[in-house]
Amino acid sequence: MKGTNLCMERSVSILSNKVNEKTAIPVITLKSKLLHSNAAIDNQWYNQIGKIIGALDQNFIVNSVGEYYDIVSLQGCKSAPSETERILQTDTDVAKNNLPIYVYPNPFSSEILFELERSKGILKFFWSCHFKE
Repeated sequence: MKGTNLCMERSVSILSNKVNEKTAIPVITLKSKLLHSNAAIDNQWYNQIGKIIGALDQNFIVNSVGEYYDIVSLQGCKSAPSETERILQTDTDVAKNNLPIYVYPNPFSSEILFELERSKGILKFFWSCHFKE
């Protein structure tokens, strides 16, 4: 290899290259409406449409139905996408679509049930709470 600059010309030159390790694929978890990445920094959240502008933190609060995933970029190297989390319904969808929520029995002693039912689309959701004295 021949190296040349304004001062001199040499027949041998030494080049040093730094190779960065491949960025690990992030693992994401969903709790309620909060998506969490195991990568503490350099996250970029995406949905089925593409990059979510400004969604760069370790946590992302979901506010609409869709498919979400994370890609981490460290030292200019992007990871492969995380597994996708599919959000089927958010709390705001229930209110927006005027869906009834049934709470029973009334009165209750140790267990209370919440039921959400949609006739079209066949969505049934039951949630119960147990109370102990």
